[in-house]
Amino acid sequence: MKMNILVLVKGAERFCFAYDNASTSELQRILRQYAADESMNFTWSDAAMLSQRARNMSKQDD
Repeated sequence: MKMNILVLVKGAERFCFAYDNASTSELQRILRQYAADESMNFTWSDAAMLSQRARNMSKQDD
């Protein structure tokens, strides 16, 4: 099983996501949850960017 890693660095904060291709839908759910949480420094733009990266990584594995 291949693991994928996505990392977003925002100043001193680091958002790191490790997932396999079978867990992509769970990753998408978590990204949406983080973006909806106003107490986190994680925006809808961040979620969209990481979602696109995850899709691109998935395409490369095909």
